Amino acid sequence: MIFDIKRWKQWRKSKPSEKETSKVYNSLKENPVLLSRLNGRQVKYVSLRKGMESSETIIGKDGVINVIDDTEIVILCNTKVVFRHRLDRLKADELMSLAGVNLRYKDEVTGEDMTVIAYYKYYRQ
Repeated sequence: MIFDIKRWKQWRKSKPSEKETSKVYNSLKENPVLLSRLNGRQVKYVSLRKGMESSETIIGKDGVINVIDDTEIVILCNTKVVFRHRLDRLKADELMSLAGVNLRYKDEVTGEDMTVIAYYKYYRQ
């Protein structure tokens, strides 16, 4: 294969700048796009990971994610609240597969890092 300098320059120009890709949000409240995408989203199941453990504990199945007044996120599963946390103390990222969301926070009692993973329900269209 022959190296094409023109194509390389075009590709280089089309890449997003480092400033655009290095945007890191300190909390979910600062990320309005993800926040609006989460509200009302149905979940297949929700799991909890404590600290550096590699195992997950299922804390709920068949639920929905609700954002209340842009201050709090609540996950309900089978009419029970399985997760509730303030948005300004919560970090969130979607999974690479876009099949769910990671919600990370520090437990106020133990000081341990906690991760709640909510896996979205998938509907065929």
